[in-house]
Amino acid sequence: MKKLVTNAILALIILSLAACEEKTNSATLEVSPTTLHFESKGGTQVFHITSDTQWSISTPEPNIWISPTSGYGDKDVQVGVAATTNPAAVTVMLMVQTDDGSVTRNVQVEQDGVLESGEILTVTNNTHITFEGAAHSTDSLTIISNVPYEMTGPEWVEVNTKGGFAALSRTVPVTGSGSVDLKIRAASRNDSETDRQDVITLCKNLTGELKIDIPVTQLGRHRVQPNIMVPLANALATDWKCGSDVTQFHVKLYEGQPDVSSITTEDVAKWTIGKPGSLTSWSNLKENTAYYITTVGLDEAGGYFSVNSLGAMTRSGQQQALATISNVANDGTKWTWATTMNEYCTAYFVWCSTNKNYFSSSDAAMAWRFNALLHGANAEKYPVVQKNTTWSSKGTSDIQIITWGVSGSSTTSGLIGRYKTAEAASRQQQRQHDISCEMSPIDMETFRQSFIRIK
Repeated sequence: MKKLVTNAILALIILSLAACEEKTNSATLEVSPTTLHFESKGGTQVFHITSDTQWSISTPEPNIWISPTSGYGDKDVQVGVAATTNPAAVTVMLMVQTDDGSVTRNVQVEQDGVLESGEILTVTNNTHITFEGAAHSTDSLTIISNVPYEMTGPEWVEVNTKGGFAALSRTVPVTGSGSVDLKIRAASRNDSETDRQDVITLCKNLTGELKIDIPVTQLGRHRVQPNIMVPLANALATDWKCGSDVTQFHVKLYEGQPDVSSITTEDVAKWTIGKPGSLTSWSNLKENTAYYITTVGLDEAGGYFSVNSLGAMTRSGQQQALATISNVANDGTKWTWATTMNEYCTAYFVWCSTNKNYFSSSDAAMAWRFNALLHGANAEKYPVVQKNTTWSSKGTSDIQIITWGVSGSSTTSGLIGRYKTAEAASRQQQRQHDISCEMSPIDMETFRQSFIRIK
């Protein structure tokens, strides 16, 4: 009798487990449509999830923006794809999965390459080339083309073709074909006080069709101007391009365009000193405001030369993507923290460092550096994150954590999320409308290596 009871109980347990398993595997998850097709110019489309459970979406491709990336039940999901410069078509998968992992569905995202149809000749990275004043100051042109092309321009510009640099000409074109990252440089030093200015012309061979004119400048010997400017809503950072005789320069940020004719040497003497190769940033600025970065070059003798003023616009502080950092804690072995995207944030970058050299860097200076990494050769090492999550990093040293939100239009935000432990925070100096000049040469490899592993 006891054996029968035992067997009966065992049978009930087995039936109960089978019922639980059946319930676990009964989650509903369907997607429609299962394929989204985009042209090379990108855009936004929607697919629908039908479900009775919690789910999340992931993708290996950082240039696809998904909103929302997780949810419960039925939902429309928006998928945004940035414009591409890839010559060929690309296909990636979005993976939609129940939180328990029992059901997975895929949505295939296809995007045409820029060379899918028709004749293409375009330059994707430069609308105006500016060389420094020294000989062999370099830049590049990223040419996307499916037709043979020819390039003409001033003889003081050289292009790297067929294994070496050759001077451009207005009468004998440099020819090429296909897509290429073409290195270009100034052939010689500019010893004039004024800038050299001309135009590089690209067009389809023999026909002159698909013509592109690219202005090109080589700075005069004492000229200074911003190079790559990265604006935030309340801050701005830039590096510099300088004429061949510039050893240092004075710099001042004006709100609104200054009357440069009224600036005196006494005024300039009160400005902040900068040096070639340095990174300069301004904090506590007004949002959506035009500022003018105004410089005066100096030579070794300390003589002042012409005033140069270039405008920059800070970004909006409203409706900006932000991934907030919260619940930061250390258990004696590792740091942990949570990131939460606001309603305008479809993705974000996150990085952290214990390198005290960057604790006092402004938000804009950090954004400038990270922007350089995102556009560098190893950009794929810094993937965008598309969901709220908890992070951890081994160690107990003082730390700073930074996030940079991305909006549905695939642009980085005007706001930076930042957390610093007590020692790190004490090193940050915020001075009203003051300038932070990081005078040592910008070393991106050291900055990249300062990142600590997070997971």
